[in-house]
Amino acid sequence: MPLVSVAYIGLLVLVAATPGLLFLDNLVVAGAIQLYAAVSLMIIAIGMRPGEARHFVKLVRVPAALAAIPLLWMLIQLLPVGIGGLSRSIWESAASALETRRLSASITIDPGLTLIALCRFASTVGIALVAAAVSIDRHQAERLLLLLASATAVISLILLASRIGGFSLNELGTNATHATIVTAGIIGIILFAASVIMVVERYEMGRWPRTSSSWRIPIGIMVAGLLVCSSTLIAGDTSYAIFAAACGLATVAIIYFVRRLGFGPGAGLAMGCVAILAVAVIIWTKGPPATGDVSLRYMTDANSDVVTLDNRILDAVGLAGSGAGTLPVISTIYGSQEPSDVRPATFAGQIAIELGHPALWVIVGLACTLIIMFALGAFNRGRDCFYPLAGAGVTVAMVLNCFNNATLTNPAIWLLVAATLGVGFGQSIGRSLE
Repeated sequence: MPLVSVAYIGLLVLVAATPGLLFLDNLVVAGAIQLYAAVSLMIIAIGMRPGEARHFVKLVRVPAALAAIPLLWMLIQLLPVGIGGLSRSIWESAASALETRRLSASITIDPGLTLIALCRFASTVGIALVAAAVSIDRHQAERLLLLLASATAVISLILLASRIGGFSLNELGTNATHATIVTAGIIGIILFAASVIMVVERYEMGRWPRTSSSWRIPIGIMVAGLLVCSSTLIAGDTSYAIFAAACGLATVAIIYFVRRLGFGPGAGLAMGCVAILAVAVIIWTKGPPATGDVSLRYMTDANSDVVTLDNRILDAVGLAGSGAGTLPVISTIYGSQEPSDVRPATFAGQIAIELGHPALWVIVGLACTLIIMFALGAFNRGRDCFYPLAGAGVTVAMVLNCFNNATLTNPAIWLLVAATLGVGFGQSIGRSLE
């Protein structure tokens, strides 16, 4: 068995296990994922054939450079550069609360937590790189895409079963499980939409005879999965989640139909800009009143006390942030919660607190760059456009979702997202185009 196949099988096992990973301890799951990412990258570096390695570098050099930007900022936060992420008085209060003489030697108030956050982010990038490497093979990419969609369907069925059975998901031992499953449903809707396109494209390529009805079975399964994930959003009664999923689906539809109509990337970009403008107007005019920080304004999964606490911290944190991964510690200075019980109101709010407001908008800009790259990949790939389409749709939906809740901090969710982005990049450039 080739070494790269070992990494591929390991990724399939991880993805298949995501429905169970939702209910396990986050630290244990995150550690297991980080270990897998490190070992798999080593295996790929050793076992990838020279031709595939050259193609892999071509695929990921730009995304890897984009990912290096927030990674570099986390490293800077660890350095003794002599600037504080908080105002001087609050910084001294933090030092007193943490029983530390001096905190202002570096930006972060807790280098240990920042190092852990850096490793977690690096492992997320590593999962995406592993998924891209194994997805160079078209058959492996197809199986991985279908497994990702299937995993989200199973997760969605958990929520439906809880509604039918009348029990609370929080009884299973985790917090905010409901919102996490809804986020998985958003991902699943886009993945199944891409899978429907895959079946249509395969049928038109002659995989099934024109006189045969066998193509109806797979497309029926894909539509059923799409409905299961959609019903999760309806059962969850979360309008913002529905809006995020709709925007992700609209991204897939716009790019696909522009390509089907024979127009080039320029037309798709123009339509995308119009869609972005419309979405921005809807968000700004239909959202709640402009009170508090914009990163918390559209939250749907936190109580008012959490939002108030996060707003207080954001008012005090400087442009440099408090340090990646330090929200649990800094929250103890402002509130009475134990660090282990702290949850941010939104993932965007957590980024703004820990990395600073400028970093939040830089990361949003990087995500927009990824969307454009996926769109270009969809135009490049012809009949295999559904892979980058899935990446583009999921990226759009998750950018919006990070302003709604903090579910992207769940290891199972960022595993699904990273693997989806990896598949999209793995099939964004054909080998024949080199």
